Amino acid sequence: MQWISVFYLLVIAFIMLVLFSKISGEKDDTGYMLDFYSHDIAYGVERMLWAEGDVSYVYLMEEGFDLEVGGGDVLVRKDKAFDTYKYRPHEKYGVKISKQEDGFLIEKVIV
Repeated sequence: MQWISVFYLLVIAFIMLVLFSKISGEKDDTGYMLDFYSHDIAYGVERMLWAEGDVSYVYLMEEGFDLEVGGGDVLVRKDKAFDTYKYRPHEKYGVKISKQEDGFLIEKVIV
């Protein structure tokens, strides 16, 4: 009797583990990614604009995300969801964005 109870307890624990991993594996993290990308890009753009010399970098992003930078705002969107974050603009320099195969080329340009 005791072994049967242990067996059923292990079966139930295994089923719960499988269900939990299935649910947590399908979690949509779009909101987190939008927030992360907007903050990270705004920080990078601000540092780029206020740095000496010509600076540009390629920012790698997952498929389906779109990026707009200008006027002190970074806008990252995916489908209908979006997130914005502000940065400190420079009066002499601006930003030019080009879509690349696996991300965006962000370049510092003279305004």
